[in-house]
Amino acid sequence: MLLLLFSCGIPSKAAWWAENDYTWGAQGFKKESLTFFKTVSSSSVVGLNTGFFKNDGNYSDKTYILKIPILYSGLDYFLSFKPFYYLENTNIGSSAYGGKIYFMYHFGESSASQAEDEYTHLILSLAGAQQKTKVNRNSQLKKVNFREASFEAQVEKNFYNQFFLLASGSLFGSFDSIKQAELINPVLDHCELSFLGTFASLTNLPNYALNLQFARNLAPQEHSHLYFGFSRINMDSSPNAYSAIVGIRTKTNPKTSFDLAYNWLKFDNISTRNYYKFLFQVFF
Repeated sequence: MLLLLFSCGIPSKAAWWAENDYTWGAQGFKKESLTFFKTVSSSSVVGLNTGFFKNDGNYSDKTYILKIPILYSGLDYFLSFKPFYYLENTNIGSSAYGGKIYFMYHFGESSASQAEDEYTHLILSLAGAQQKTKVNRNSQLKKVNFREASFEAQVEKNFYNQFFLLASGSLFGSFDSIKQAELINPVLDHCELSFLGTFASLTNLPNYALNLQFARNLAPQEHSHLYFGFSRINMDSSPNAYSAIVGIRTKTNPKTSFDLAYNWLKFDNISTRNYYKFLFQVFF
């Protein structure tokens, strides 16, 4: 996600804030999370996130997730670490845990007057996870633990504080000789490891993803942005995906903001799927 959309409307003196992120769509999919952020110093923020997702209309198949985002902002850089834990889904016998490290470096323009209106961000992230699930080998079911990792690189450019462009690419790898065709009900959402440009929870193994995003500042409302995105996701032994997003994020008053968006998702040889998202923030 564009960094400007993460920081859009956050008051500089906010001691803490909360956000509720709710997504729903095709095939009874639902995903919801509640996050509380607390400022612990002038440059550090700690959060607590709890949530769930389910890929069908059966609420007993919910997968619950716990995350603890830790954010640090320096003079020219931004650093975050987000450990996560997927509680075991007893219906499918799968669980996962891992973490993601995210580093952003800010390149300001040459003159002080341009530094805020024109800049470039270089963003690198590295994530890893271990998942426990079932596999089918030689017509026999067995439980295994296997590891996954991803590396992501992004470049974000701000033009006159009016237009924002971001291009990114992600590479994924699975270890321990695991193949997608063997997996039975994997639980890890790979959007946890890298930004895939979709609201859906993709539990199948991806190989790589390419993303392009664009945002427009809706002047004179500096904290309102209209944004668009397109993604190409190459999957391992399952249909590849194409995703497009359009949304608006705006600050409704000094204490609240919201994000409303639509996601079109198309897998090869599978009907189009539609998803919707509503995120609400309140600051204290």
